[in-house]
Amino acid sequence: MLDYTLKCQRFNDMSDRDLVDAIIKGEEDAVICLLHHRLSKYFKHLSKTYTRLQYSADDIANEMYIFLSMDNWKKLRLFKFKSPLVDWIMTVAYKYLQNEINKYYPLEHTDVLYCPNIL
Repeated sequence: MLDYTLKCQRFNDMSDRDLVDAIIKGEEDAVICLLHHRLSKYFKHLSKTYTRLQYSADDIANEMYIFLSMDNWKKLRLFKFKSPLVDWIMTVAYKYLQNEINKYYPLEHTDVLYCPNIL
């Protein structure tokens, strides 16, 4: 863990624009630091909120990695820098998890919100 703490220090000090550029250029440590360190407390909160899905914070981080990195980071390239990157990814994660609930629990409308077309 200490090794990643030191590696992440460089990325924690970056602006959102520089961090996105590093991720798109293929710096795996940048992705790990963003999804598994900077966003970990937020993903832990989501994992407790969406208990039906039984996703851990790491599961959510991995799902966001897969989702954002598809087609050479197409979704991440859509980020317009009008809000903090963390806020934007949390919105994406929230909508993603809502759609997962809709997929697995389609008839239980009391706790389901329809979120069409993520991004």
